[in-house]
Amino acid sequence: GELVHFDRIQIRGNTKTRDKVIRREMKVNEGDLYTTTGLKESQRLIKNLGFFAEVSVATSKADEPTRMNVDVDIKERPTGTLSAGVGYSSVDNFVFQGSASQDNFLGLGLRGQVGASLGGSSSTYRIGLLDPYFLDRNLTLGFDIYKTEREWTSFSRDALGGNVKVGFPLPFENNRAFLIYRFEKKDIYDVDDDASFYIREQQGKSTLSSIQ
Repeated sequence: GELVHFDRIQIRGNTKTRDKVIRREMKVNEGDLYTTTGLKESQRLIKNLGFFAEVSVATSKADEPTRMNVDVDIKERPTGTLSAGVGYSSVDNFVFQGSASQDNFLGLGLRGQVGASLGGSSSTYRIGLLDPYFLDRNLTLGFDIYKTEREWTSFSRDALGGNVKVGFPLPFENNRAFLIYRFEKKDIYDVDDDASFYIREQQGKSTLSSIQ
């Protein structure tokens, strides 16, 4: 019989997620020759985003008999988490922890997180953001920034640092390689005279720069 091509790709049910976040997971395009494998793979990839409770990729008749629409029906689900806790240790006494994360920030598929931990002799703050399709390309770009302060028995340590990560696809399907640049400034101070030689040797300010 006559060959059938895809006509319009229609996305419905996405009240938060932008259309482009779903379309870039599609393995079929408007005008392509009909393929059942492409439809099934598109549905699998959209489900794997983790943003939706239900995903359906089906076809419907178009205006022309040799064309067929693709109907993508989804149901959104919550993609954010918020947690808080209190603990106790012999070193820090009471420790208060809190964090928040969002896997679909602004409906753009961005993954963001922020967290803090506060104790009697330590504190940690962290924030991060990851864009799996930077500039709408198959390129991942993200960063993390952290700050830590800690008082030990024989010295104190402050650190401020972060990293930038770039990911790119490998020839193998659904695999990525990441290149990470890390930078940290640290300060070791209030070092006791009876501290170990290893600690006394690191006293003062220093920087760390690495690629992995």
